Amino acid sequence: MSKESVIRNILRASGRWGLLILLCLYLTRSLPTTSAQTPLTTVRYTNTGNLAYVAASVGMQADSTNPATVGTVTLNVPGTPVAAFLYWAGVEWRAGFAGGGGDNQVDFAVDGGPVTALTADQTYTQNWIYAYGHFVYVEDVTAAVLSGSHNYSVSNFVMDAGAQARRLGVGLIAVYSDPGLPVSQVIIIDGLNSFIPGSNPSVSPSPRHSAGSCVSFPALATARTLNYTMLVGDITAGPPERTHALWAETGTGAPPGNLFDTTPLSPLTNLSPDAQRIAGPATGVPDAGNPSPFSAAAFTELGTYTPTGLPVPANDEYGCFQIQTFSNVSPETGASGLWLALASAIPLAQPAAPTVAGPEIVAPNDPSFVKWVNPPEAAPGQTVRWTMAITNDTNDTYINSVLVDDAVDGTYFAEIIEATASKGTATINGLNVHYDIGDMAPGEVVTLTLVTRLRSDLASGATATNTATITIRSRPPRSVSASVNILGAAVERPIEELPATGYAPGAQQDSGGLPPWVVPAAAGVLLLLIAGISSARRRS
Repeated sequence: MSKESVIRNILRASGRWGLLILLCLYLTRSLPTTSAQTPLTTVRYTNTGNLAYVAASVGMQADSTNPATVGTVTLNVPGTPVAAFLYWAGVEWRAGFAGGGGDNQVDFAVDGGPVTALTADQTYTQNWIYAYGHFVYVEDVTAAVLSGSHNYSVSNFVMDAGAQARRLGVGLIAVYSDPGLPVSQVIIIDGLNSFIPGSNPSVSPSPRHSAGSCVSFPALATARTLNYTMLVGDITAGPPERTHALWAETGTGAPPGNLFDTTPLSPLTNLSPDAQRIAGPATGVPDAGNPSPFSAAAFTELGTYTPTGLPVPANDEYGCFQIQTFSNVSPETGASGLWLALASAIPLAQPAAPTVAGPEIVAPNDPSFVKWVNPPEAAPGQTVRWTMAITNDTNDTYINSVLVDDAVDGTYFAEIIEATASKGTATINGLNVHYDIGDMAPGEVVTLTLVTRLRSDLASGATATNTATITIRSRPPRSVSASVNILGAAVERPIEELPATGYAPGAQQDSGGLPPWVVPAAAGVLLLLIAGISSARRRS
């Protein structure tokens, strides 16, 4: 609900007393809050290795005062979990927002199993606008998160301060390891980053725009991609739906923090010359022809935003993000919302040299196209990463004409986990991936990746081959392949009925490696000793 609607409701319900209520709210605007605006600067997790992350969320806004309401997040962890963090967030209306409120204790269960009471490791709260307050809670749930697809449920989450109370929902971020993944750095940062278009000190401590948040990583001599996911919620609904924008920047040296000033509405001031606006999905509300990334349909409650990764040029050392709320029509019609977490992963090494590569087919004046696999040998059920590199080593510029299709054979592969492109888009449809690269300038290199999981029933010694086809202009399609060798699958042996000896027929009876006469001889000596002891006792 917008602040204008809140004011109208107060006046309609209270008549002349509504003016007194609004005056009280104005006079209490300077009362202390339990916590100030907190940009995403808390490093919740950071590590390097054969790592990646997954994230999911669920909204819980309906019936926010009913503790029986359950929010269930379904999360598929395709490797071994090494860290996991649960987030829950809400909004309350508290006159003066002098503190208190919220709900830092919830009940948690996995796959409908036993319920565990959780108390948040960290709480973020702040006055957002008028007497609204945002609440964000974080809890380490590493011990509870499992490999594979499971349901994680939260209940007994209550935001109960009046009719304006809202549970935004629950989010879960898990980091996992897998030998087939490239060596990467994973960073998760969190905080409470509210933004509101009409913000000014008389009604809200929140800035108009979000604060900038950055992650740093070691430089690399080649270009790569920073994969990232944002936990965002409470995006203002319409009609008409309000607009906003996401900006990002990479660079060298110390991260700049903010990419533009957080207070002026329009135009932006001190916008970094290297900042780029991230295009939202086609379904986003357009502003000046650019769709907004966080639609009210998906982010009125808590949602996860995982766009195509951010390209990182060679030698860059940081990636920064900032949300702009704005409108070309009126300062009051930009979107407001809450940004509470950022997960990111970036490779730390150049791709390994091809180990098992298919033939490279290059026609005159065509870009080169190669493919390799890591690891070249894998066990059934293991994750395998395929990498393709397209190099335009010609003098031609290809305009909106480079397409790659990769069809994964279901005889050998159970699923496609991830597909990325350093340029363009990657679309997964079942066991098929379509890459639309678009333009390629002379000398340009585009890297495509595909992460698959082998079937668990493959036999040892099998060879799983993956083939990709590139199409450029009206030239004939060309294909390249790479293969992974399947290692020792478990072999079930039939159970033989053993003879009375307890040994399989023809098997040598194991006496600890001693000569066969030692055991009966030792038994005889033992009997003589027992007999001697018994005789001595009778004489005494």
